[in-house]
Amino acid sequence: MSSSGTIERDTRRPAGVREWRISAVPGGWGGAAAFVVTGAAVALLAYDRGSYYYGAWPGGYLGVWRTVIALSGLAAIGVLAGTRGELRLSRPALAAGGAMGLLWAWTAASWLWSDDRAATATDIRFLLVYVAALGALILGDAGGRAVPVALGTLAGITAVASYTLATRLYPGVFGMFTSGSQFGRLYQPIGYWNALGAYTSVGVLLALGFAARAGMLVRMLAAGALLALAPVVYLTFSRGALISLVIGLVVMVAIDRRRLQLVGAMAAGSIGAIGAVLAVHAHPALTIFQRQLGPQRTQGAETAARLITLVPLTMGAAALFAGLEARISVPPRVRTLAGACIVLAACLAVAGGVHRYGSPVGPVRDAISTFNKPAPTFPGGDLNRRFASLSLNGRAVFWKAAWNQFTDHPIIGSGGATFHKYWMAHRPVKVLVYNAHTLELETMAELGVIGLLIVLAAIFAPIWAGLRSRAHPLAAAVTAAYVAFMVESSGDWTWQLPGATIAALACAGAVVNLGDDRKSIVLTERWRFAGAVVAGVIAVAGAWAG
Repeated sequence: MSSSGTIERDTRRPAGVREWRISAVPGGWGGAAAFVVTGAAVALLAYDRGSYYYGAWPGGYLGVWRTVIALSGLAAIGVLAGTRGELRLSRPALAAGGAMGLLWAWTAASWLWSDDRAATATDIRFLLVYVAALGALILGDAGGRAVPVALGTLAGITAVASYTLATRLYPGVFGMFTSGSQFGRLYQPIGYWNALGAYTSVGVLLALGFAARAGMLVRMLAAGALLALAPVVYLTFSRGALISLVIGLVVMVAIDRRRLQLVGAMAAGSIGAIGAVLAVHAHPALTIFQRQLGPQRTQGAETAARLITLVPLTMGAAALFAGLEARISVPPRVRTLAGACIVLAACLAVAGGVHRYGSPVGPVRDAISTFNKPAPTFPGGDLNRRFASLSLNGRAVFWKAAWNQFTDHPIIGSGGATFHKYWMAHRPVKVLVYNAHTLELETMAELGVIGLLIVLAAIFAPIWAGLRSRAHPLAAAVTAAYVAFMVESSGDWTWQLPGATIAALACAGAVVNLGDDRKSIVLTERWRFAGAVVAGVIAVAGAWAG
């Protein structure tokens, strides 16, 4: 890959054959800066309780919001003023940024007819965080810096996941130990287990992508990162995060053009991750509802020792696959045969499972029957049982309330962030909630059909970009990571935590800048100046708001 981020043709290969690996992180000093800034932002925003609760920053979450908006505006000014040569924006980038800006404008307009103007005013400031962050990320990714931003996102998530895992393996040393806190599920430092699971799932998919398509050193480091990422996803016991991760894996394989190589590389890079999850699973003191400090410390230390022994194994497996891949050329017929063997092996595995454990019809029927039942917590018991339940944990009631609110004002909605007021006035059960636990339905309820169309445009623009740039080695992984987070947000309120959502926005900013768009827009000096003025206004507004 060249310093401009385009894929170079390997002169040792026949003409017309693309290089399917990124040999280094491109972008020069600009790429290094993008890596550092993105990694720091992704880690610090998540570390401060997801930037949603009142955390350690002055002014609570409002202080975080002001800081993010102001710094994003300044970063955009820096890119617009400091980039030498042409600065191009792809059509998907313009669509994604424009849709997010339009969502903020429509939310601001909804203040005029809002049922709760104070809540809508807060929502206007909240959405400005995403407008500023996405705009800065899109501009920062332009000019060949998309790969460093994606790698920085992975680094930031891995740092948070490592700390989170340490709170379980070394209780009291990292974090605060409280028996049965948050139902025994990992939630620190973001503050919500499902959001932590979704955030870490983004890291898992990015790590698999870099483990399959990066240079030797980055492959090894990405495989090593999975030793922290995979156990954290597991220890959140988040069914939504697990489902979104599986969907992300399916999207990743479906989009990629070299599926056999991708599956093989992911299998090699995942050896240590699978071993890490099994090591955690084998120690019940780490996976029970009511944890005890003594047994958890003992078994946590044992698990940590096993994870350390897995480091050379997982890095060595990734390096071995990369070395063999560089030296062995697989003919098309062999690739087809290998793909058929993989499908056959999967079928045999399913048949073996049915023979050993019986038909899955009964367990599936039992799981479906739990849809409208309370989510199991199993006090004093094994939290792994959560994965056998499909309980919506009351979400169906929230979704029905959002639908009823939508039917009252189907075109323009009741105003941004008004679901809480509607719920408190019409709730059928005495449960305090602020969000409808679904991005799309809550948008319909608060901003009407118009708002829903805008949100869908903002969601699908990066996916469109991923499909267009699927020739890029990392397009499938970055797109899959973004899709996984948005799938989880469709059934939860994860979208409301900027510290978790920033990871998805970073993926969106990266994917819209991967590949080449022949119809991209070239920003002239006049447009750069205008953009810098707008970014300056946003920065001032961010410093003033709140």
